[in-house]
Amino acid sequence: MGGAGGRPGRGAFLVLNRPQNPAITIVLPTPTVAGPLRVQVTGAVSSPGLYTLEAGSRAEDLVRAAQGALPEANLSGVNLARRLADGEHLYIPRAGETPVPSGSPLLAQGASQPVNINVASALELASLPGIGPAKAQAIVDYRQQNGLFQRPDELMKVPGIGPATYQGLKDRVTAGGAP
Repeated sequence: MGGAGGRPGRGAFLVLNRPQNPAITIVLPTPTVAGPLRVQVTGAVSSPGLYTLEAGSRAEDLVRAAQGALPEANLSGVNLARRLADGEHLYIPRAGETPVPSGSPLLAQGASQPVNINVASALELASLPGIGPAKAQAIVDYRQQNGLFQRPDELMKVPGIGPATYQGLKDRVTAGGAP
């Protein structure tokens, strides 16, 4: 065998080793939740608080567990059909309050629903402006010793929370659930 003009050919050839049947594995996340959900509901419901519901429960189930929405509830922006996640907090706004839909960019930016000072945990309270862990625990202690807050401005009765601190958080709190 020769190349052009009868000269022996020079050449190279490239050998690629490729598997005949490459294995492709696709792993899809499975949204399975084992065990019950612990979820909190606050705002315009008859019995705000922390509830244990079955996995796969919806917001409507949580409102029902809280003995229903109050007559002044504004349910227009609340997706009652949405499935709940463990550790979630659902706020039911009152008439006149603007509901913030779940997944809203406002929630991601921190302009979330008001914190109910009558049922919020110390961790939730500590997320408020001007309230750290110590003041948050003082709010919880005050609430346990003196009962529910009737109005948000009663926070100024808690040691360490004065008018300046209250001014910084007054638009971020509610005293829902008080008789």
